[in-house]
Amino acid sequence: MSINLIQLHSELEQKQQALDLILKKIDENEKKLSVIDKGLKLVKLAKSYKIESRKKFILDLINTSLHTVFGKEYNIDLIIDESKTSSKYNVVYKIVLYKNGKEVATNQDLFTTTGGGVITIISFIIKIALGYINTKNKFYILDEVFSQVSEKYKPGIARLLRILVDKYGFTFLVVSHDKLEEEDIDLAYYVTNKPDENNIPTSIFTRTKIRNNLLLDDAYKITIKNFQSIKELTIDIKGITVIYGNSDSGKSALQRAISSVILNDFKPKLYPRWKKGRNKLTTTIRIQKNNKFIELEYKDVVKYRLDNGEEFTGKKLASENISKALENLGFIKIDVSNLSGELKTQINRIYVTTQFDKLFLPDDRNGVEKILTILFNSQIYNYMIQEINRDFNEINSEIKRMFNEKQELEYSLKIITIEYLKELHNELNKYISKSNEIAELSNKINSISDNRIKINNILLLLTSKNKINRIRKLQEDLVDIQKQLSRVSDTKSLITELINEFMKIRMISTFSSLNKKVTEDSKELSQTQLLKNIYQSLILLNKGKHLVISLNHNEMNINVINKKLKIISQLKNQYLSVIKLLTLITKVKQHEKISSNIIQIKQDIESKKKSFNICKCPTCNGKGYTICKGEE
Repeated sequence: MSINLIQLHSELEQKQQALDLILKKIDENEKKLSVIDKGLKLVKLAKSYKIESRKKFILDLINTSLHTVFGKEYNIDLIIDESKTSSKYNVVYKIVLYKNGKEVATNQDLFTTTGGGVITIISFIIKIALGYINTKNKFYILDEVFSQVSEKYKPGIARLLRILVDKYGFTFLVVSHDKLEEEDIDLAYYVTNKPDENNIPTSIFTRTKIRNNLLLDDAYKITIKNFQSIKELTIDIKGITVIYGNSDSGKSALQRAISSVILNDFKPKLYPRWKKGRNKLTTTIRIQKNNKFIELEYKDVVKYRLDNGEEFTGKKLASENISKALENLGFIKIDVSNLSGELKTQINRIYVTTQFDKLFLPDDRNGVEKILTILFNSQIYNYMIQEINRDFNEINSEIKRMFNEKQELEYSLKIITIEYLKELHNELNKYISKSNEIAELSNKINSISDNRIKINNILLLLTSKNKINRIRKLQEDLVDIQKQLSRVSDTKSLITELINEFMKIRMISTFSSLNKKVTEDSKELSQTQLLKNIYQSLILLNKGKHLVISLNHNEMNINVINKKLKIISQLKNQYLSVIKLLTLITKVKQHEKISSNIIQIKQDIESKKKSFNICKCPTCNGKGYTICKGEE
């Protein structure tokens, strides 16, 4: 194989490996796209299912609330369009308010076309729905929340809270001037304000109502000492618990104490109870449910104690641990990392609503849509969809890039393959030439093989004892002739003639050397040495100045010697024929793979042509190659 062909073959292999790697990566990325596409469909399906299920829950909750408080005069519908997008949100949400079956307001128009009581109820329900849906928590403090609702509809508020408690298991701590409807509440505490022994205003909580057969084992138990107007207090909170009394009686001190723990915003300068003489008192607030509790203690620093015996000092240092403890009591925080302003504050304080808080539904542009986006949590799904689409686009772009690289590699492979096929074609011609040589050698072998029996007999003869005996006898005769010739005198011409005849015997030495390759009979070596001795003797004869050959006194004449030499020559020629046969056979064996190589080369040519759409060059007399028409 030529050096150029080897280089081309190596380059082809490298390009093919690179192409195989690209194809593997394309396949892997296409599988990823398939998985991502399925994931995208599942996320969209989950989003639609979630939106529809929440829509049903929220509509039922709000409409039930409106009907309970105002009768069936008001009704709402939620319009959710996932096919459209607003400037900020991926889903368009609308609250449509109907009065007596007619549409009267949508989104921010709600604040200008309807009474404050209706908006208050809608806003209240959306707020507790957000807390319930996102955290499953059910404890809410309502401090004068329904001040915008007219007295006419106040009884309906108590019935609404009763429905929410009975149907969903909520707990409401309601701080109000009024007691609400007696039959709808579970517990009621009346608050009055009296000075203590140091003439400091002190709130007195007196339980005035407990529902029949109400069990308090699983109620929230609140214990407070030395907090604002509260000197010492222990109360139970369950179902609808109402704290009512006159203004400035200290009703809100209870909600502030509870809020300072569940919101972790205890303010040392505002909350501890003041004592005459500026002596500090120890403030304690404990929230307990069943066997779980969290207790705040303050004198010089804020400390927290948990039911498992752990203690933490400092609000900031304790915040993470306090959050976990609060979760055990049912107060789970909602993620507000993506929010800001009043909305962030409201959701941070999801469990506490006071008369000073703004409506949970913002009245600014897109405010309702913003709240509904958070309520339906569609931003999470939108974010997931955006991330999935981004991954999809990145992988798809990578596949396109790899397809371009694949096309470049395929084209490069075709060009190199054409050069490779040309070299391969030349190599094929060389092998075909060698194949012709093999045919000639085979013919010669066959012609020699016709005399195989004779050759075998010669080989047997050459390796038999008869040959050795004949050579020995010939040696004896020659020695005898040497002795006889030393006693005769003849002409120099006869001596020269005899020497010339015996010079032929030199070939016997060559014959013996060749014979040594066939047999390793040690006796052959000795016979060869004898023949060489004979030859040396004959040389000495030539140097003799007075030797004369007398053919008349010898039993062996020149004819006899010639005859023996002729026999030896025949044996030598036949032996050489055998050697020639063996040489031809060896040469054929050295080229025995040529036929299979020719087949392999032809197969390689056809394979490369099919793999890369290579055709024979129409203008190269069938000896060249090119890319087939229709391909780059």
